Amino acid sequence: MKYVACYGDSLVQGFPFGPRYSWTAQVEKLTQIKMLNYGVCGDCCDDIIYRMRQYALPEYVQHVLFLGGANDILQGRRIEDISRDYKRVLEWCEEKQYSLCVVLPFISTEQALNRQLLNLRQEAEHICGGRPAACHRHGRRSTLQGLR
Repeated sequence: MKYVACYGDSLVQGFPFGPRYSWTAQVEKLTQIKMLNYGVCGDCCDDIIYRMRQYALPEYVQHVLFLGGANDILQGRRIEDISRDYKRVLEWCEEKQYSLCVVLPFISTEQALNRQLLNLRQEAEHICGGRPAACHRHGRRSTLQGLR
């Protein structure tokens, strides 16, 4: 069985109903992938990275999913700072030899927020090799399909 450590904000945690009703729980029901939910409502990228570094993952985990950035924008953090956080996540995963999948924040219907999210998406795609969701493992790139 494959195990994925899922880090992020409320979109990972499963707001408003909690982890048992999250999309990560649905993935587990539909696949042979065990999704370890480390999402916390309201977290910004720097908060998520802090948690990633504080607690060791079980040794059987080889994959990390990271979803963050929307709360950062809502709290007025600059795209450059969020981008630096994405790079820190990538470096941490490379150091620990985890496959990384960066999931970018959703597009909003609010135009001002939408423009900022699109800028963040472009920056994250640049960091991740030009793809909207990119995984990294020991110097090579793959897609989430590789988890199956």
